[in-house]
Amino acid sequence: MSWTGVTVCSSSAPDAACDGDGSAVLINSADANSTDWVVAAPIGGGSSFYMPVYQLTGAYVLSCSMQPGGAQCAGGAGGYAPVSSVVFGLAAPYSPPFDMSQLNTVLAQEAFAAGFLLVAAGFFIGKPIAMLLGMIRS
Repeated sequence: MSWTGVTVCSSSAPDAACDGDGSAVLINSADANSTDWVVAAPIGGGSSFYMPVYQLTGAYVLSCSMQPGGAQCAGGAGGYAPVSSVVFGLAAPYSPPFDMSQLNTVLAQEAFAAGFLLVAAGFFIGKPIAMLLGMIRS
């Protein structure tokens, strides 16, 4: 969802309240980088605060909206969306927390079976070739 706007602190020296010389700015999440401070809140509820993108985990939700209209994010509730549903810019070394449900077990089984067949085929093809080379040598 790179079209999602996230609330970022514009401060050159941000803190958890974005006070001082900063102000809250709505930017496209694709333009955000790992050092931008965004408005986050605990999933279980609680007050919101600013934190750097690189510290985000699955335990937080982000204050966000669609640009330019300011409508609520897809997948969001009350103006907040799960961290894993927002895509940040290329400069951000952020990836959502690993989740076992993301694994495709059928694909993993097929890959294991294909690998096993390749090793077995190599073994069975290699034996006759080794015997043939042995006959040529002798």
